[in-house]
Parts: sequence; structure tokens; C-alpha cells
Amino acid sequence: MRVHIVYPYKYDKCPKQYSAPCSLVRHKLVHKYSCLLCTKRFTNQNDLNKHKPMHIKKKKYRCPKCAFTFKNTAELFMHKLVCYTVYDCSFCKTTYKTEYELLHHECKPKGFTCGFCYKKLPTVNDLNNHRYECNYPKFNNI
Repeated sequence: MRVHIVYPYKYDKCPKQYSAPCSLVRHKLVHKYSCLLCTKRFTNQNDLNKHKPMHIKKKKYRCPKCAFTFKNTAELFMHKLVCYTVYDCSFCKTTYKTEYELLHHECKPKGFTCGFCYKKLPTVNDLNNHRYECNYPKFNNI
């Protein structure tokens, strides 16, 4: 047999309903201690006071590479792990900030080498055209 729970205790400032009066009293405190700068709510003045400096505390730790600022050295340290890590493409020598960018960039490895000047070229056609330009002996004697 299912029992239907009645919520007779309602708060006029929000749609919340409670089955016990003590629950309603506890909930009213959340509305009493609200941060005026953001949407956070607290059950007591002490927690609200601890929260307030978050909005006014200056960020005094600056990343020397990108100039982002942080509230403490721990945040700066975590940022540096990302900011100072670079990913280099072994084919085109381009540098990327993330591994995702490296894996998804459009780079074709240069797979064909001229036997005369050792220049690397992406396709066989490019290699054949190049051989005429670099005075490759086999092609110039024709």
C-alpha cells in the first residue's frame, strides 16, 4: 500500500514545500544569506562571509607566458602544466598547444626524396617534376 506524503509547509518566496516545519525553517535561512554578486546561497552568515572575498580578492599570480592571472600559486602551477606544454609535428615542424590540435591538423608527411638533392616531396608526381628542376642526371640526358 502506497502512502501519499502531504507537504503542508510552503514558502511564499519560492515553490519549495516541506512535510516538517523544521525543514521549512532551515530552507528559509538559505534565502536569508544570499550573495548579492552571484547566485550562491548559504545557511549562515559565516559561510556567506567566507564566500564574499572570492569576488573582491585580486589575482596576483601572473603567468609569464600568456599573462593570465590566478588567485594562488596552486592555480598558476596547474595552468603552467597546460600553457608550457607544446606538441610538435615531426613532419611539418608546426607547434600546437594541445595534443588534439596536433592529431587533427592537416599535414601530409613528405614521403618521397629526390635522390640527387635529397629534398622531400609529398607525391610521386611532385618528385618527378622536381627532378627536371634540380638537374637530376637521369632526366637531363634524355
